[in-house]
Amino acid sequence: MALLMEAPEITAIEQLMLRDEDFPENYCNCAHPEDYHVQGRAISPEHIYNHRHGRHNRLILRISWQVAVDKHVPMSFVLDTGAPKQMYLCQAAMNRLEEFGTIK
Repeated sequence: MALLMEAPEITAIEQLMLRDEDFPENYCNCAHPEDYHVQGRAISPEHIYNHRHGRHNRLILRISWQVAVDKHVPMSFVLDTGAPKQMYLCQAAMNRLEEFGTIK
């Protein structure tokens, strides 16, 4: 006797959560390799369109936050008009910006 087990449906929350496949292949843990590292100057803003056939398309903005004189921290953000809030920061971003007092 064989049992047929159905996979549970993906919840709406799980559909909104970002995964590694939402980002370009050179990203790790949803971040560019140079994100969150303090640099002496700002990076040029990047607009990255990440398209995976049959999956979500993602538009990613990569910019630098000026946290002090001659100190900039690059970060990547997913631009998603369907999200419930205007902006989300991951814990690594929050930690770096709090370290410099940029946010409290």
